[in-house]
Parts: sequence; C-alpha cells; structure tokens
Amino acid sequence: MKSLIKRKGPFLLFMMLSAYLLSAGIILSFHISPQIGLKSLFLSPFATSMALGNWLNRSVLFMISGTAVVYAFQGGEFNLGGEGQICLGGMVAVIFFSFMTGLWGPAGVLVALVLAAFSSGLLSALSGYIKNITGLSEVITTYLLSMGTIHVSRYFITGPFKDGDSYLVTTPEIPSQFQLPELLSPSHLNISLFFAIFLVMGTWLFLYYRPAGYDWRLCGVNGDFAAYCGVDRHKQTVRTLFVSGAVNGLAGAILIMGTSHRGIQDFFSGYGWNGMAVSLIGGNNPLLVIPSALFFSHLVQGAERLNLMGQFTYPLDGFIMAFIFLVVTSGRLHRD
Repeated sequence: MKSLIKRKGPFLLFMMLSAYLLSAGIILSFHISPQIGLKSLFLSPFATSMALGNWLNRSVLFMISGTAVVYAFQGGEFNLGGEGQICLGGMVAVIFFSFMTGLWGPAGVLVALVLAAFSSGLLSALSGYIKNITGLSEVITTYLLSMGTIHVSRYFITGPFKDGDSYLVTTPEIPSQFQLPELLSPSHLNISLFFAIFLVMGTWLFLYYRPAGYDWRLCGVNGDFAAYCGVDRHKQTVRTLFVSGAVNGLAGAILIMGTSHRGIQDFFSGYGWNGMAVSLIGGNNPLLVIPSALFFSHLVQGAERLNLMGQFTYPLDGFIMAFIFLVVTSGRLHRD
C-alpha cells in the first residue's frame, strides 16, 4: 500500500488539483460570480443529505465502470464500448424484470446481475474474437458494437417496452422487490456501495496477488514476452474484454435497480466515458479508483449545479475529461 501511494499518489493529486484549478479558471473566465460559481462547484455536493447521497451514489457507479476500464487497460486492451455495454446490462435487467414480476426479490436481483454481466461480457468479447481472427483493433470494434447496441436499446425503449402512461420516453418502473434498498433517503444512495467496494478490493487482490492476475498484467505490459512465457494471448484477449464488458454490464443493471428504477432513454449516458477518466486519473490501479471516482463525481455534480442555476451552460465535466485524456496520452507518448 505504501509503495502504491508513493508511485501513484503524486500523479493522482496532480490530476485532481489541476482539474479543480482548471474548473475554477474556466468559471472565472466566463465572468461568473466567484462566490456563486466556486461555491456551487465545490460545496454543492455537501449542501444537503440528498446531495451528499447522490454524490456518493454517482461515485459508486463510477467505481464500477472505472474498474471495468482497469481490467481492460491492465490486460493491454482498449475497451471503448463502455457506454453500450452499460446500456445492454441495464436493458437486460429491465426486460428480465418485466417478465419475472412474481420472482422473489433477492433471487431476481441476483439473476438479473448474472444475465446483465454475461450479456455485456459477450458483446465485449466479440471484439476479442474479431481481433484474433481478422487483426482488426478492438478500439474500433468495441466502439462500433457499442453504438449499435445503443440504437437497438432506443428502439426497445421507444417501442415495445415504452411506458404509455408516462410523459417521459421510458420503460415502466421495475417492481419494488427488485429495487435496491436505500442507505440515505431521499437520495439514490443504495447498498450497491458495498458491492462497489467489494468489487474494487477483489480486483486489486486478483490482479496483484493471484498468478492469473500476474499473467493478466504481464499481457498489458508486454504481450510478446507474455506469449514467450506461455500465456495464450488470443484467449487472454477474449478473457480480458469479456471481464471488462461484464463489469460494465453490472454497472448498467445496478444503475437500473438502484437509481433510475426504469429504462429512461439514454440512462447510461456518460458513465462509460467517465469511467475511463476515473481509471486514467487513478493510474489504472483498482484501489485508486475509489478516490478518483469520488473526485470526478464531485466535479460532475458541481458542474450540474452550475448548469441548473444557469450560471454556466457548457459541459464543464467534458472540458475536464478532455484535459485528463490529453495529459495521460501525452505522457504515454512521451514515454514511448
């Protein structure tokens, strides 16, 4: 743990401090009142118990989607299909619950999580098979499959599963026995908080303390050397993308069961790309996903508060995400 903080801690603190300073600079450059703008950005998540709970709940979803990216990057793969995989996981849960209304709550939740993870895992693993057979990069195929999945989900939400009694473009609310218990009402914070922490810790133990985790990281560091050591790179590619997609599927199902309770159109929007930013801020280390998710969720919620107040109409979190991608990729290119 000490070595992790020593190696990755300075970069994490640099990224967080730089992002906050950049946010403050953008706000002030648009001639927004410093008192209103900075207060909204930094203090709005702590204004009420509801705001605090929603901040933590968003952090939970960022932890899960960020962990999905950690699995991909640590294995040397680039999974850009997070949005579609989260979407698929959520829609699988919605469709399952619509047909299994009489199922016992905990059993239904467990089955929905398994189905969501398996479905999204297969979607992501398909890119691995395509890469092994044709050599086509998973960067392209994961993104294209994701976009196709999103369009199909929109058809289901606006068509066969649309709630005719709602003024929103959404599916009906899932049965109450499948909704995750709340921890801090009236916010959306729910028991998925404990699952996210368990997932992060389990990922850390697997990647750094298990032989299979060593092979996983070895493929990410040097695939040719991993193959020389006996690791089947083709199987590992499929395995890496499957697990990454499966974790995104879990995020989608948990988003439905714990937050929206229905398939609102584009309910998944932002969670895949923000998960990538969370992973990059944390140096693709599972343990650092936790502070990184808390930080990025805080930033997003503050930006949303500014938008609601009409003080800042641009997507501030988008600026910060672009900054993060620029810093991380430029650093990688410099090392290469």
